[in-house]
Amino acid sequence: MFTKSPTKDPTDYFLFSEPISLEELALLTNLKTQGLVWVECVELTKSQGLADSVNALAAKALAIWPDWYDLALGPDLAQFRLPLDESSRARVINLAQANPGLNLQWLLKAIKMAQNGLSPILGEEFSLQGQIWQLSLALGSQIRVLAYRVSLESPARDFSGWGRALKEVSRIAKTELAVFLPKAFLSDPSLRPWAEKAQPLPQKKKKAGSSQPTPDNDSERAWEEKLAQSLAEDPALQAQYRRQVLVGRLENRPIRVNFLGPRLLAILVDEFQENLRLRPYLESSRLDFHLMTKGYRVLRISNQEIWRGLAAVNRQLSALARPMDKPRWIFPKYPDRGEPNPSQAAELELMELLELKPSLREKFYRNKAVSIDGQSVQPTLIWPNGLLAITIDQMERRQSLKSFLADRASDYLLTLAGFTHCRLTEVEILADPAKELKKIARLVNFKIKLAREL
Repeated sequence: MFTKSPTKDPTDYFLFSEPISLEELALLTNLKTQGLVWVECVELTKSQGLADSVNALAAKALAIWPDWYDLALGPDLAQFRLPLDESSRARVINLAQANPGLNLQWLLKAIKMAQNGLSPILGEEFSLQGQIWQLSLALGSQIRVLAYRVSLESPARDFSGWGRALKEVSRIAKTELAVFLPKAFLSDPSLRPWAEKAQPLPQKKKKAGSSQPTPDNDSERAWEEKLAQSLAEDPALQAQYRRQVLVGRLENRPIRVNFLGPRLLAILVDEFQENLRLRPYLESSRLDFHLMTKGYRVLRISNQEIWRGLAAVNRQLSALARPMDKPRWIFPKYPDRGEPNPSQAAELELMELLELKPSLREKFYRNKAVSIDGQSVQPTLIWPNGLLAITIDQMERRQSLKSFLADRASDYLLTLAGFTHCRLTEVEILADPAKELKKIARLVNFKIKLAREL
């Protein structure tokens, strides 16, 4: 289907009419996952098309790390340390000579980021086009088709610029293109050239008599509905949680939480697959922080948890709704306030700035565990008296379902114990540690103000 040819348009277009998972798209169109990179698109402009492409290619590069350049160096890449020793430098130079166009400055920075579990996205020091070229070299045969899925209800006004961006990415990375468009886009006159080439996807086959969603192919609203139906089976519990509550605005957009429970408990249904993409992951983190600064306790319940057992989720919601008669947590008397993890670059940078702020430094313990209902939870920072816990969230943990669910369990326990638990992303700390420290200071000041009002 995707044979490269200089004489024909290498782009295939597909139409879909309902929410559909990436896995289903691959199956329905016979796209092979070998050499396939998915790009999610939520804003159809030229600059965003290039940025989305960089994010997707960088995520793929991190996923296959250290097997870059078709195993030219193999696992040796993972052993490199900066500055390079003489042996490592010689191997990297040989690699550059074997890959014309490879930028050594990009390579060394990308290696450092990948070793720290970060997608190699290098910001403004390299152009988006330059990063696409370097990432395509690193991926080698791991990238053959770029598949773009548009997640919009209607197209942007300047759709042509986005289309040119896709063609430019395909030219730079020397890949084929597949573009998946919602059928609603057919109503836009500017899309006629695209629509004329588009072909509808086959209908999804559903098992007779079964409407049960799976954790990978249903929307957030479907999982919310499942949870609502389960709550309805217990009228007393259902009365504690209101559904789809408007709680404010963020960047001029209304914020609705899936469920709002007692004592400003905001429940958000979280999709495991969405956390594999950088942009939704960062947007979720920013939304959670915003709600916390408004006094909400925020708990995300994943679709995986709902799929695995609604009874267990209901028990959690029931426990969270009950008044706390006595503390459920025990914080030991530690002889010191702890140290940062020396292997985590983001943590070291944040702690270095924290040390310069005595009013903050004296409140927090570092990497010290708290016991909640007999279970141990260890956030990065904890202020027991202020019921505030901070965890530096690593995106690589989101790549593993086991780690993802373990983090959700920690979130639940800390929320159950009455803590505000804020997850700051490693990506944003490395980009601007001072900005993330200000977030901590805002939460501390909010907690102090709240205590005075009480």
